[in-house]
Amino acid sequence: MENMFASEIHFVLNVISPPTTIIEQVSAIKQDFFNRYGDYESYHSTAHITINSYPIDSNRIIPFHNKLKEFIHNYPTLDIKLNGFGFWDSSKTIFLKVKPNHILDNFKEELNIWRRLNHLKSNYEYSKVSHLTIAKSLNSSIYQDAKSYYKDKNFTGEFTSTHILSLLKTTHTNPYSPHSSFLFKE
Repeated sequence: MENMFASEIHFVLNVISPPTTIIEQVSAIKQDFFNRYGDYESYHSTAHITINSYPIDSNRIIPFHNKLKEFIHNYPTLDIKLNGFGFWDSSKTIFLKVKPNHILDNFKEELNIWRRLNHLKSNYEYSKVSHLTIAKSLNSSIYQDAKSYYKDKNFTGEFTSTHILSLLKTTHTNPYSPHSSFLFKE
């Protein structure tokens, strides 16, 4: 007999989603990258700034997200400025730099502390450097060529984030899909 109370592990990805204009600009950059180098990891992902990620038992999603909604609602909206391309040689990643922002950094740090206090393990290597990934896990020759190409390219953009978008997937599905949106205090 099947257990009616069995739960399933889901994966949550909390992100800041830029406005459509920036998503379209980033999609154009990713398409240019694809045209130059072929398919790559992160090509199909929509532009976003990852805040955190964690696995969660399906029975805990709604109660946890209700708590998360309250937590996020205590924070003001976030002003985000994108300024140029950045590179991580260790992971062969190309990204758009987010101008340092102590409010965003504090929010990310406090949210990750709050996540640990609520007994959720991270499945994301927490990056203290906010960024918007263009391409990651590239092979060495493509990374070096792309780094040379993009290092002198200019990109700027800014927006105010009014919410955190929570994406969800089960262990059996890919990719993430929108699950909840949590508003900041206005």
